[in-house]
Amino acid sequence: MDKGWKRSKGPGRVSLELPPDMVRDEPQSIDDPTQSWSGGGRSVLIDFGAMSDRLDRHDGREEVISGHRARVVEFGDAGTYVFAAHFTDPPVTIVVRTSNPGEQEIARRILKSVAIDDSPKGEL
Repeated sequence: MDKGWKRSKGPGRVSLELPPDMVRDEPQSIDDPTQSWSGGGRSVLIDFGAMSDRLDRHDGREEVISGHRARVVEFGDAGTYVFAAHFTDPPVTIVVRTSNPGEQEIARRILKSVAIDDSPKGEL
């Protein structure tokens, strides 16, 4: 973990590493548990549950992150760069958005830092 980065726990059994300028936001969801952070011109959202976006509307690739298969997509949308991963087991989607093209590597690093706890209690 880089100096100043911190591991933050999201809903379910998911955690990730975030830069020090990101702060936790109030969760706002109607169907699935969510958690979000913002700061430094970027935002991160974890959407945990069966209703999470499967990202199948975008071209993507399969990757293994934290020992779990994920569909990973990257695309630009009205001046915002979006980096996202959807896991089917457990069902969770992580979305990182940044408006700064120079932060694409940071966004990718956040996604690659995702950890999913497979212990029986689901605690990290």
